[in-house]
Amino acid sequence: MVPVLSMFLTCSHPFLEALAPSEKKSASRKRRLKKKREEDRMLKRIKIDSPSTYNGKPDLDVFDRWALEVKTWIRLTRLTGEIAITILVKYVAGKAGTYYMKFVAGKEKDWTITMLFEGLFGYCFPKNFKSDLRRKLMSATQGKSEVIDFYKDIKIMADQFPDVNERSKIEIFWWGMHQSIRAEVLRLGANPERTSLEDIAKCAVTAEESLNASSLQLNRDARGWGRFANWTDGPKPYKPSGGEGNSGRNSGWDHV
Repeated sequence: MVPVLSMFLTCSHPFLEALAPSEKKSASRKRRLKKKREEDRMLKRIKIDSPSTYNGKPDLDVFDRWALEVKTWIRLTRLTGEIAITILVKYVAGKAGTYYMKFVAGKEKDWTITMLFEGLFGYCFPKNFKSDLRRKLMSATQGKSEVIDFYKDIKIMADQFPDVNERSKIEIFWWGMHQSIRAEVLRLGANPERTSLEDIAKCAVTAEESLNASSLQLNRDARGWGRFANWTDGPKPYKPSGGEGNSGRNSGWDHV
Protein backbone atom coordinates (compact mmCIF):
# COMPACT_ATOMS: atom_id res chain seq x y z
CA MET A 1 0.00 0.00 0.00
CA VAL A 2 2.82 2.36 0.87
CA PRO A 3 4.62 1.94 -2.49
CA VAL A 4 1.37 2.71 -4.32
CA LEU A 5 0.83 5.86 -2.26
CA SER A 6 4.44 6.85 -2.79
CA MET A 7 4.11 6.38 -6.53
CA PHE A 8 0.90 8.44 -6.55
CA LEU A 9 2.60 11.30 -4.75
CA THR A 10 5.81 11.30 -6.79
CA CYS A 11 4.40 10.72 -10.26
CA SER A 12 2.50 13.28 -12.32
CA HIS A 13 -1.23 12.95 -12.35
CA PRO A 14 -3.81 14.79 -14.48
CA PHE A 15 -5.77 15.82 -11.36
CA LEU A 16 -2.69 17.24 -9.65
CA GLU A 17 -1.53 18.98 -12.83
CA ALA A 18 -4.94 20.61 -13.18
CA LEU A 19 -4.68 21.99 -9.65
CA ALA A 20 -1.28 23.65 -10.17
CA PRO A 21 -2.30 26.40 -12.64
CA SER A 22 -5.38 27.20 -10.56
CA GLU A 23 -3.28 27.60 -7.42
CA LYS A 24 -0.79 29.82 -9.26
CA LYS A 25 -3.62 32.05 -10.54
CA SER A 26 -5.07 32.31 -7.05
CA ALA A 27 -1.70 33.27 -5.56
CA SER A 28 -1.11 35.82 -8.32
CA ARG A 29 -4.57 37.33 -7.75
CA LYS A 30 -3.93 37.60 -4.01
CA ARG A 31 -0.64 39.42 -4.67
CA ARG A 32 -2.38 41.87 -7.01
CA LEU A 33 -5.13 42.56 -4.49
CA LYS A 34 -2.58 43.07 -1.71
CA LYS A 35 -0.58 45.48 -3.87
CA LYS A 36 -3.75 47.41 -4.76
CA ARG A 37 -4.76 47.70 -1.09
CA GLU A 38 -1.28 49.01 -0.23
CA GLU A 39 -1.45 51.56 -3.07
CA ASP A 40 -4.93 52.66 -1.94
CA ARG A 41 -3.70 53.21 1.61
CA MET A 42 -0.71 55.19 0.31
CA LEU A 43 -2.85 57.39 -1.96
CA LYS A 44 -5.18 58.23 0.94
CA ARG A 45 -2.19 59.61 2.87
CA ILE A 46 -0.97 61.95 0.13
CA LYS A 47 -2.57 64.94 -1.51
CA ILE A 48 -2.98 64.50 -5.26
CA ASP A 49 -2.48 67.84 -6.97
CA SER A 50 -4.63 68.71 -9.96
CA PRO A 51 -2.81 69.58 -13.20
CA SER A 52 -2.01 73.19 -13.97
CA THR A 53 -3.96 75.05 -16.65
CA TYR A 54 -2.60 75.01 -20.21
CA ASN A 55 -3.44 78.19 -22.12
CA GLY A 56 -2.26 77.07 -25.55
CA LYS A 57 1.17 78.69 -25.40
CA PRO A 58 3.34 77.17 -28.20
CA ASP A 59 6.19 76.29 -25.84
CA LEU A 60 7.31 72.66 -25.95
CA ASP A 61 8.62 72.63 -22.36
CA VAL A 62 5.35 74.08 -21.04
CA PHE A 63 3.22 71.66 -23.08
CA ASP A 64 5.28 68.58 -22.12
CA ARG A 65 5.14 69.50 -18.43
CA TRP A 66 1.36 69.97 -18.57
CA ALA A 67 0.90 66.65 -20.41
CA LEU A 68 3.00 64.90 -17.75
CA GLU A 69 0.95 66.51 -14.97
CA VAL A 70 -2.28 65.32 -16.62
CA LYS A 71 -1.03 61.75 -17.10
CA THR A 72 0.22 61.59 -13.48
CA TRP A 73 -3.08 62.98 -12.20
CA ILE A 74 -5.08 60.39 -14.17
CA ARG A 75 -2.87 57.53 -13.01
CA LEU A 76 -3.05 58.48 -9.32
CA THR A 77 -6.77 59.27 -9.27
CA ARG A 78 -7.54 56.20 -11.43
CA LEU A 79 -10.08 58.11 -13.46
CA THR A 80 -11.42 56.50 -16.61
CA GLY A 81 -10.53 58.15 -19.91
CA GLU A 82 -13.98 59.65 -20.57
CA ILE A 83 -14.33 61.10 -17.06
CA ALA A 84 -10.77 62.48 -17.11
CA ILE A 85 -11.33 64.18 -20.48
CA THR A 86 -14.64 65.62 -19.23
CA ILE A 87 -12.96 67.12 -16.14
CA LEU A 88 -10.00 68.46 -18.18
CA VAL A 89 -12.18 71.34 -19.41
CA LYS A 90 -11.23 72.97 -16.08
CA TYR A 91 -7.52 72.79 -16.96
CA VAL A 92 -7.44 74.35 -20.43
CA ALA A 93 -7.77 78.04 -21.25
CA GLY A 94 -7.03 80.49 -24.06
CA LYS A 95 -6.41 78.82 -27.39
CA ALA A 96 -6.37 75.37 -25.76
CA GLY A 97 -9.77 76.08 -24.23
CA THR A 98 -11.09 77.18 -27.62
CA TYR A 99 -9.95 73.90 -29.16
CA TYR A 100 -11.62 71.89 -26.40
CA MET A 101 -14.95 73.67 -26.79
CA LYS A 102 -14.89 73.39 -30.58
CA PHE A 103 -13.87 69.76 -30.99
CA VAL A 104 -14.11 67.86 -27.69
CA ALA A 105 -17.01 69.20 -25.63
CA GLY A 106 -20.06 66.95 -25.90
CA LYS A 107 -18.07 64.15 -27.57
CA GLU A 108 -15.78 63.19 -24.65
CA LYS A 109 -16.49 59.48 -25.02
CA ASP A 110 -14.99 59.54 -28.54
CA TRP A 111 -11.65 60.90 -27.31
CA THR A 112 -8.57 59.44 -25.64
CA ILE A 113 -5.92 61.38 -23.74
CA THR A 114 -3.41 60.72 -26.53
CA MET A 115 -5.83 62.06 -29.15
CA LEU A 116 -6.41 65.17 -27.03
CA PHE A 117 -2.68 65.85 -26.64
CA GLU A 118 -2.08 65.43 -30.36
CA GLY A 119 -5.05 67.64 -31.25
CA LEU A 120 -3.98 70.42 -28.89
CA PHE A 121 -0.43 70.32 -30.18
CA GLY A 122 -1.52 70.58 -33.79
CA TYR A 123 -3.96 73.42 -33.02
CA CYS A 124 -1.80 75.52 -30.67
CA PHE A 125 1.65 75.20 -32.25
CA PRO A 126 2.71 76.81 -35.56
CA LYS A 127 2.37 74.61 -38.62
CA ASN A 128 6.12 74.72 -39.28
CA PHE A 129 7.04 74.02 -35.65
CA LYS A 130 7.82 70.36 -36.22
CA SER A 131 9.93 71.01 -39.32
CA ASP A 132 11.90 73.73 -37.49
CA LEU A 133 12.34 71.43 -34.49
CA ARG A 134 13.59 68.65 -36.76
CA ARG A 135 16.18 70.96 -38.32
CA LYS A 136 17.27 72.06 -34.85
CA LEU A 137 17.58 68.43 -33.77
CA MET A 138 19.59 67.31 -36.78
CA SER A 139 22.07 70.18 -36.42
CA ALA A 140 22.24 70.22 -32.61
CA THR A 141 25.61 70.90 -30.95
CA GLN A 142 26.60 71.01 -27.29
CA GLY A 143 27.79 74.63 -27.34
CA LYS A 144 28.10 76.04 -23.82
CA SER A 145 25.73 73.47 -22.29
CA GLU A 146 26.91 70.72 -19.98
CA VAL A 147 26.87 67.36 -21.72
CA ILE A 148 24.04 65.98 -19.54
CA ASP A 149 21.80 68.92 -20.54
CA PHE A 150 22.71 68.43 -24.20
CA TYR A 151 21.79 64.73 -23.90
CA LYS A 152 18.41 65.57 -22.33
CA ASP A 153 17.67 68.17 -25.02
CA ILE A 154 18.34 65.59 -27.73
CA LYS A 155 16.01 63.10 -26.02
CA ILE A 156 13.19 65.63 -25.65
CA MET A 157 13.38 66.81 -29.26
CA ALA A 158 13.79 63.30 -30.69
CA ASP A 159 10.74 62.03 -28.80
CA GLN A 160 8.60 64.28 -31.00
CA PHE A 161 9.55 62.23 -34.07
CA PRO A 162 8.73 58.49 -34.12
CA ASP A 163 10.96 58.04 -37.18
CA VAL A 164 14.09 59.23 -35.30
CA ASN A 165 15.39 55.88 -34.06
CA GLU A 166 18.08 55.01 -31.52
CA ARG A 167 20.83 54.98 -34.16
CA SER A 168 19.91 58.50 -35.30
CA LYS A 169 19.90 59.80 -31.72
CA ILE A 170 23.36 58.33 -31.14
CA GLU A 171 24.73 59.97 -34.30
CA ILE A 172 23.27 63.36 -33.36
CA PHE A 173 24.55 63.21 -29.79
CA TRP A 174 27.97 61.83 -30.74
CA TRP A 175 28.85 64.40 -33.38
CA GLY A 176 27.28 67.25 -31.40
CA MET A 177 29.52 66.69 -28.37
CA HIS A 178 32.71 68.64 -27.90
CA GLN A 179 35.61 66.93 -29.66
CA SER A 180 37.63 66.64 -26.44
CA ILE A 181 34.75 64.79 -24.75
CA ARG A 182 34.37 62.43 -27.73
CA ALA A 183 38.06 61.53 -27.52
CA GLU A 184 37.80 60.87 -23.79
CA VAL A 185 34.65 58.77 -24.25
CA LEU A 186 36.51 56.60 -26.76
CA ARG A 187 39.37 56.25 -24.28
CA LEU A 188 36.85 55.07 -21.67
CA GLY A 189 35.76 52.29 -24.02
CA ALA A 190 32.45 53.55 -25.42
CA ASN A 191 31.87 53.55 -29.16
CA PRO A 192 28.91 54.88 -31.21
CA GLU A 193 28.86 51.68 -33.26
CA ARG A 194 28.29 49.30 -30.35
CA THR A 195 27.35 51.31 -27.25
CA SER A 196 23.82 52.40 -26.33
CA LEU A 197 22.90 56.07 -26.19
CA GLU A 198 22.40 55.94 -22.43
CA ASP A 199 25.82 54.36 -21.83
CA ILE A 200 27.51 56.87 -24.15
CA ALA A 201 25.86 59.67 -22.17
CA LYS A 202 27.11 58.22 -18.87
CA CYS A 203 30.65 58.00 -20.24
CA ALA A 204 30.37 61.54 -21.62
CA VAL A 205 29.41 62.90 -18.18
CA THR A 206 32.39 61.12 -16.62
CA ALA A 207 34.66 62.40 -19.39
CA GLU A 208 33.48 65.98 -18.98
CA GLU A 209 34.02 65.88 -15.21
CA SER A 210 37.52 64.51 -15.70
CA LEU A 211 38.41 67.14 -18.30
CA ASN A 212 37.03 69.95 -16.12
CA ALA A 213 39.03 68.73 -13.11
CA SER A 214 42.22 68.56 -15.20
CA SER A 215 41.63 72.06 -16.60
CA LEU A 216 41.07 73.46 -13.11
CA GLN A 217 44.29 71.91 -11.84
CA LEU A 218 46.27 73.29 -14.78
CA ASN A 219 44.92 76.77 -14.12
CA ARG A 220 45.95 76.56 -10.49
CA ASP A 221 49.44 75.36 -11.35
CA ALA A 222 49.90 78.10 -13.95
CA ARG A 223 48.67 80.90 -11.70
CA GLY A 224 50.69 80.03 -8.60
CA TRP A 225 50.23 81.98 -5.43
CA GLY A 226 52.81 84.85 -5.68
CA ARG A 227 54.76 85.38 -2.47
CA PHE A 228 52.39 83.11 -0.51
CA ALA A 229 54.10 79.81 0.31
CA ASN A 230 50.64 78.26 0.60
CA TRP A 231 47.07 79.14 1.52
CA THR A 232 47.74 78.91 5.27
CA ASP A 233 50.86 81.11 5.42
CA GLY A 234 49.21 84.34 4.29
CA PRO A 235 51.18 87.43 3.20
CA LYS A 236 54.61 88.14 4.61
CA PRO A 237 54.81 91.01 7.13
CA TYR A 238 56.14 94.36 5.90
CA LYS A 239 59.90 94.87 6.41
CA PRO A 240 61.33 98.34 5.68
CA SER A 241 64.48 98.34 3.60
CA GLY A 242 66.28 100.79 5.89
CA GLY A 243 66.85 98.50 8.83
CA GLU A 244 64.83 97.44 11.89
CA GLY A 245 61.59 99.11 12.96
CA ASN A 246 61.15 102.68 11.70
CA SER A 247 64.85 103.55 11.46
CA GLY A 248 64.73 103.78 7.70
CA ARG A 249 61.83 106.22 7.76
CA ASN A 250 63.42 108.38 10.54
CA SER A 251 66.75 108.60 8.76
CA GLY A 252 64.93 109.82 5.72
CA TRP A 253 63.31 112.65 7.65
CA ASP A 254 66.67 113.56 9.28
CA HIS A 255 67.97 114.66 5.88
CA VAL A 256 65.11 117.10 5.26
